[in-house]
Amino acid sequence: MKNTKWILLILCLGYFIDFYDLTVFSVSYVEMLKQQFGILDSTKIQQTYYLINNIQMGGILVGAVLFGILADKLGRITVIKYSILLYSATTILCIFVDNIYVFMFLRFLAYLALASEFAVSSVLIVEFFPPKLAAWGMSLLYILGVLGGVVATLLGVLSYKVMFIFGGFAGLGIYAFRRVLEESPYFIELYMSEERFKNAGSITYLLKNYSKPLILNFLITLPYFFVITVMFALVKFIASDINFASLVKLFLFGFFAGNIISCIFSGIYNQYFKSPNLFFVVNICIFLGNIFAYKYISNDMIFIYGVLIGLIGGGYNIMWAQYAATEFPTEVRSLATNMIFALGRTSSIFFGIIFAGWITDEEYFRQNVNLLAIAVAVMVLLIVIFYKRKKVLVK
Repeated sequence: MKNTKWILLILCLGYFIDFYDLTVFSVSYVEMLKQQFGILDSTKIQQTYYLINNIQMGGILVGAVLFGILADKLGRITVIKYSILLYSATTILCIFVDNIYVFMFLRFLAYLALASEFAVSSVLIVEFFPPKLAAWGMSLLYILGVLGGVVATLLGVLSYKVMFIFGGFAGLGIYAFRRVLEESPYFIELYMSEERFKNAGSITYLLKNYSKPLILNFLITLPYFFVITVMFALVKFIASDINFASLVKLFLFGFFAGNIISCIFSGIYNQYFKSPNLFFVVNICIFLGNIFAYKYISNDMIFIYGVLIGLIGGGYNIMWAQYAATEFPTEVRSLATNMIFALGRTSSIFFGIIFAGWITDEEYFRQNVNLLAIAVAVMVLLIVIFYKRKKVLVK
């Protein structure tokens, strides 16, 4: 399939499933842990959620490295075609197990499979489209992802089992469409060059020559992953045990709306600015404001708070991914972008472990979360101000 519009659409559908699945467990974990595994205590539910989330993030880290290497060696399309197939099988199996540890293993495999969706799709968009069109392509990619989250939340009104079945079979449909996609012209050019291809997917080559942009771009992702890890704990303190599950869903609708707004602004921003720095600075200010504001939020304001939290969502990820992808050569572009996103997502493990230890005391939790947020914000602002990007992919 040579039509780039169809390629973009099929890539977007893949990220629709990625975001959908990320939301599935976030929306349904209270109901699932109670009904399928018999966990009833609200604090225990929250701690189990963090544990499973950490295992999923571990799957992302392993999958990002594995599929990042394979995407640079075997082709970007080949990897996202078969990874979605693995996701589909493991997701459907999840609703048939009654052992929490088997469930955790299946979620590890599902997230291993989804690890490359956003990063490889971002690389393909950057390689297929000129910069200004790529900016809107990235926005569309993330908006479709957010719509996947909306669909997951709506299906959650019915049953968590329906959500998992829908995700599994939708993945199978995307696999069928991806069988006809053509490979990136940049990868084909790389494949034809024996001298360059020997470094394809090489971690050693990446770390030796591009460790600085790899590490700094990873650190830039931290505010977003801080937010998506802490936000359900914030909702827990805003809500009572009685209405917690319903408020989570209302909060998520606001979060998705904020993400879409952020995506649109990022697309507009990229039409007029060549540097992402101003966008990052504004988002860091939004990040700090939201973290400090939660204690003033009532149940009636939970949707608005979700919108405000969501503003540091889609556009922030779009911005770092589009610019980071241009800093690495074709030989390791997929591996590097995968690793940045995976390291960002797996930073949720670090954040999750810390938040789980703080969550039993709200005042202690609030004070420490505020201090950690300030530390993350200051670090990222220093990187944004002093880091000089060097583009390798120039169009």
